[in-house]
Amino acid sequence: MTGPTRINESNIFSWLVRGSLLLSGVFGAAGALLVSPRFGVSLFAGGMLAIANFFWIRNGLEAALRLLNESNIFSWLVRGSLLLSGVFGAAGALLVSPRFGVSLFAGGMLAIANFFWIRNGLEAALRLQPRNASRFAVLRYILRLAIMAALLYLAIVVLKADIFGLLIGLSVLVINIIAFSIYLSTRKGG
Repeated sequence: MTGPTRINESNIFSWLVRGSLLLSGVFGAAGALLVSPRFGVSLFAGGMLAIANFFWIRNGLEAALRLLNESNIFSWLVRGSLLLSGVFGAAGALLVSPRFGVSLFAGGMLAIANFFWIRNGLEAALRLQPRNASRFAVLRYILRLAIMAALLYLAIVVLKADIFGLLIGLSVLVINIIAFSIYLSTRKGG
C-alpha cells in the first residue's frame, strides 16, 4: 500500500483542478442549503467555468511559449510588455487610483518606445562605417536621453503623473526581460 501522493511540479495542475472541483462542490452545496438552490447552482457553475477557463489559458500559454525562441524574442518582449502594461495599468486604476493606473501605463509605453529607439539606433549604427558609427551612436544616445528626460519632466511636473506608477511602468520591460531570460534558460536545461 502506498502513501498519499505528494504535490510536485509534474502533478500540480491535476491537484489544482481537483481542489477547484472540490471547492466548487462544497460552496455550491452550502449555497444551495443556506441561501437557495439557484444560488448553489450558480456557485457551482461559476466554479466549473473557472476550471474551463484555467484549462483554456494553460493550453494557450503552452502553445504560445512553444513558438518563443531567440529569433523572435524582440516581438515577444514588446507584446509581453504591452500586455503587462495594460494589465498593470488597469489593476492600478481599479485598486489604487485612476491617476496611478494611467501613470503606470504611460511608464510602460515610454519604456517600450525607448526600447524601440535603442534597437533602431543600434541597427543603424551597425550599418555605418566603423569611424562614423561611434559618433552616431553617442549622439543618438544623448538625444534619446534628453528626449526621455523631457517626456518624464512633462509627465511628472506638467501632467502630475504618479511617480511610483511611472516608475513601475518603466520597469515593465525589465520584468519581461528577466522572465523571458529565465524561461529560455530553463527550457534549454540551463
